Order: sequence, then C-alpha cells, then structure tokens
Amino acid sequence: MNNSENPKLMDDYHLFISAQRESDALKERFFELFVLYTVSKNLNLSLQLDSLFDNTINFLKYYFKIENFSLMLIDEESNKLKVWKANDLTYEEFKDITFKIGEGIFGIVAQKGEIIVIQDVNNDERFLSKGKIYNIGSFMSIPLKLSNGRIIGVLNIHKKEINAFRENDKMLFSAIANNITYAIERGRLYEKAQRESMFDGLTKLHTRKYLLEYSHREFSRVERHGEIFSIIMIDIDDTISLKQILIN
Repeated sequence: MNNSENPKLMDDYHLFISAQRESDALKERFFELFVLYTVSKNLNLSLQLDSLFDNTINFLKYYFKIENFSLMLIDEESNKLKVWKANDLTYEEFKDITFKIGEGIFGIVAQKGEIIVIQDVNNDERFLSKGKIYNIGSFMSIPLKLSNGRIIGVLNIHKKEINAFRENDKMLFSAIANNITYAIERGRLYEKAQRESMFDGLTKLHTRKYLLEYSHREFSRVERHGEIFSIIMIDIDDTISLKQILIN
C-alpha cells in the first residue's frame, strides 16, 4: 500500500466512526421517544391514582434499571412534603417523615422548582437531613410542576452506581415527571368529582348514584362469600323541612 492511499483510508475510517456514532445517538433518541410515548399512554389510560404511578415506575425500572424511587407530594394542609409512593424499603423508612419546603434535597427542589442531580451522595451534605436510603450512589430529584408554576411534589430517582446519570437524563426524566404531574392532577380532579357526585350539594346526604354503586359492590361481596344481602328503604315525607333542619 503506497502513502497516497493512507489519507483516503483514514478519511474513510473517520467517516465510518462518525456515522456509527450518529447512528447510536439516533437509536438513543428513538428509544427515549418510545419511553415517553409509552409512559404518556400508560398514564392516560388510568384515572386511579394508586395504579397509574405503579405502572409507570415498573416500566421505568425495567428499561432504565432504576433500583429505587420515591414520589413525594406536598400536603395542602401542612404545606410539607410527604412520601406518597416508593419502593417498599424506602416507603417504610420515610412513611412517617415530612420535609418542610426548603428542607433537605427534597425541600430545596420543591422550593426552587429545579432539578438537582447528585452523582455521589456520599460527597453532598444536602442529600438527607433525616431518614435513610439504602444502596444508593447517585440521586436525581425532579420537581412536579404544573403549567401555572405550582409545584405539587417531587419525583426522586435512585441508582446504586456513582456517576450513573448522564446530562441527557435530566431532560428525559423531566419530561416523564411532567407526564406524572398532569396525571396526578387529573386523577385528583376525577376523584374529587367522584366524591362530589356521591353527595347532594344541599343536604350533604348520599345520592341515588351512591346507593346504586354501593349496593352493587356490597351485593357482589356477599355473593362471593355466600352471605345474606338485605335492603331496608324508608320513605321520608316533607323533605323540604328535613333539608332546613339539616342546614340549620
């Protein structure tokens, strides 16, 4: 091989490497789009708060090898962060612990509304002011922020390895957190509407809809267990006077 051929071979080699890197990057972007699409679809399929988050986290654990996680919501009465969902070990550790806004890494994220990534939790004193998370090297906390800027909680991602998060992960998990945020808010509105539909707005008594749904659930239960199901219905006259008594 003469010297004049070497530059061309090197150019071809660099072109091949560059194309391979671009191909890998493109595959990675397609994968992230697939993840976001699947997460969004799963969250939109359910209005029940308990199930929607479980489905999403199971999906993320499978594809991103996330060992542990926790989701903390701001209690509207106390204005403190409290764990709502987490893996079993983390939930047991934090179920009775609350964080003030601005307290610890969770409170700082809820206060400032910005993502915080800790690549080595052993070298960051902000990490935990109380409680303990086991088998963790890296940590990411993402605010759950509505379009009006109101923050309703934080999503925390834990990984065993140190330096486990890439720069692109911030954008990806931020998009996932946005989906979770709106799913939670939508679920809350749905549950509120369901509760309100069960009571009369004036008397605060249960409605006919509640009677039918409760009777159906109770009948299904006693049928499964071979028990007896009975209903006593009493007609009340002069309901206007009854309403006035209840109101007063």
